[in-house]
Amino acid sequence: MSRIEFDRSAHLVRLKGADESVLAGPFEAYNNTDSHSKGPWPDGSYAYLGYNSHAALSDPDSEYGADGILIFDVPGRVGMGVHSGRRSIPDGLGRLGPAHCTLGCVRTTDEAMAAFIRLSGEDGIQSISIGVAFGLAAVLAKPALPAPPKAKRARKPPAARARKRVSRRTNRGAPRK
Repeated sequence: MSRIEFDRSAHLVRLKGADESVLAGPFEAYNNTDSHSKGPWPDGSYAYLGYNSHAALSDPDSEYGADGILIFDVPGRVGMGVHSGRRSIPDGLGRLGPAHCTLGCVRTTDEAMAAFIRLSGEDGIQSISIGVAFGLAAVLAKPALPAPPKAKRARKPPAARARKRVSRRTNRGAPRK
């Protein structure tokens, strides 16, 4: 039986087989939560409950993406799972795709979901482990994300810089009040 692993700090998810080999991934994934949710998915291991295709919502921009949701048994929470979706619809903070907020679920890519569903037919999913650190090799294999633009420091106009130099010179040696 296989298990899904989510590395919260590296923003990666993967599928591992019973023999500990990586069957799929790593793929980009986040557990960004909406302010109306019960918060992020707690670290730990959780049993697999089943799959809901949400066929009526099968769209990359829907809540669950093109491939539905893999659901797990999380005490005190209902419908917690792994899904994709919101590929080109921003959340309140402008995040798209896997980074778009959820009500506690792990959101990943359509490619990850397709791989997990395809492979779960061969080697059934048993559980998910949240908060697993993949190690350096997996982090280095992480899909490249575009670098955010660097903020440039505003520079004062030349006249303002010159005034500051003059005022420093004239105040040298003057008694302080």
